[in-house]
Amino acid sequence: MAERRFRFDNLSCAYDDPRQPRELLARRLKVAPEEIGQLEVLRKSLDARHKPRLIQVFSLAFNLEEGRLPAGETQVSPHADPALPPLPELPCGARPIVVGAGPAGQFAALGLAARGYRPLVLERGRAISERRLDVRRLWLQRELDPDSNVQFGEGGAGTFSDGKLTSRNSNWFTRQVLHWFCQLGAPQNVVYSHLPHVGTEGIRRVGSRLRALLEAAGVEFRFSARVQDLLLQDGRISGVELADGERIATDTLLLAMGHSARDTAEALARAGVQLELKPFAMGLRVEHPRDFIDVAQYGAGCRLELTGAANYKLAVKSAGRGVYSFCMCPGGMVVLASSEDKRLVVNGMSWSSRRMAWSNSAVVAQVEAQDLQRWGQAWGLADSPLLGHHIQQRLEERAFEQGGGLWNAPAQRARDFLHDRVSSDLPASSYRPALSSTRLSRLFPDPLSGALAEGLRLFERQLRGFVDEGLLIAPETRTSSPLRVTRDPELRHSLSTAGLYPVGEGAGYAGGIVSSAADGLRTALGFAPVGASRVSECPPEEWV
Repeated sequence: MAERRFRFDNLSCAYDDPRQPRELLARRLKVAPEEIGQLEVLRKSLDARHKPRLIQVFSLAFNLEEGRLPAGETQVSPHADPALPPLPELPCGARPIVVGAGPAGQFAALGLAARGYRPLVLERGRAISERRLDVRRLWLQRELDPDSNVQFGEGGAGTFSDGKLTSRNSNWFTRQVLHWFCQLGAPQNVVYSHLPHVGTEGIRRVGSRLRALLEAAGVEFRFSARVQDLLLQDGRISGVELADGERIATDTLLLAMGHSARDTAEALARAGVQLELKPFAMGLRVEHPRDFIDVAQYGAGCRLELTGAANYKLAVKSAGRGVYSFCMCPGGMVVLASSEDKRLVVNGMSWSSRRMAWSNSAVVAQVEAQDLQRWGQAWGLADSPLLGHHIQQRLEERAFEQGGGLWNAPAQRARDFLHDRVSSDLPASSYRPALSSTRLSRLFPDPLSGALAEGLRLFERQLRGFVDEGLLIAPETRTSSPLRVTRDPELRHSLSTAGLYPVGEGAGYAGGIVSSAADGLRTALGFAPVGASRVSECPPEEWV
């Protein structure tokens, strides 16, 4: 009898069980381990709901003769790996340009190279080696470079993050991205881990190796090359103008600008590119001692060498508004993530080991278009698709002022925030350069401040001690792009400007490293091939 492909969900064992998935599955199916063919771990997670009893949970794909399945096994179902969907044949006359060297731009360049093109990648920031020094100067010497910082430069904003590789979708493109990460040095478990991450150093390593691969395939990278304006002719892209006045001609522009490129968004508006306001979320960072989170989530005595630092994910409703934790960084640090002078914003970061003394997460509330319009009217801001950017800027200016300038972040103990009083002292923190004790309720407009306070109260019910042990550091304004560059859902070009292909998080079509990379890759693979693939290394699936 021929083998078939199956999937087994929710195969569980103790978190410290040394047996391999093949042995566990064979025991459950009552077959010999050698009868199971082509086993793949699709997902691995840790269930801590009944701590201190922790459970590993697997989803597995495997081959087996159909007649060997035990009768009545309800957790087995037929399985097929994600397939490449039909792609359009997009035209490209001149050499294509990719704007931005974050994940969307890097993988757009990869897709173009695989189709035989040699694109030019323009990045306003610097390469990783120089960018690290620019960020260090900001954190330790309070000197900001507006073009090379936590937000801008090779690898994008994810370079200074936890290196999370989660994605809501598991389609052909996201699988390709994860396989490429493994090819370029990420651990194999990022393909199946429930919460995959490689840390900030892992992202840097993968990005540098990917650039070397692409340069060998003929892709050209130009750093410190900020696009100042789009050049149009008869409603079609004809080129770009750089900040130094240089003009570069093209009829194909893949725009991977990132969610913090506000001046690029202004350039799009000037050029008449169709934009629309997009809901997003804002709030603050909450930091706890890592030991507190580890024990609260896993229980005392847990073997952290097996589990790693503990994660959490909390979500509630406050007066109909979603309030939730976001981008949790176990064993990490809260970092200064500003890209504009006198506008302060924070983010979370960690190394792959996640061994720092603190754990932090964003706590954010949903912001809808009507909120932005109401705040904009109160603050004298014009209503436009750029309103979200302008609201963010205003809050970041207020945060800079509240912190007393010099990039000191406004902060408050969580319990004092709930009682609206200035904290008499602040606990030790990972944030650099320094914190300033203040009233964060004065920073956020209503009803955002009230929603965050109510969210914290409800989080306390889910994770005892969350408020008493928590330190709030603000603001977290850049969770995702507050605008969308509208595009055709099939052909993926701008609805208003021929030859312009908006991709990734900054354009409003992704929400993280993997989804941004997959979005850039999907658009790039739609271009008609012009020759054999020039990429010398390939993931397991073949390029088409």
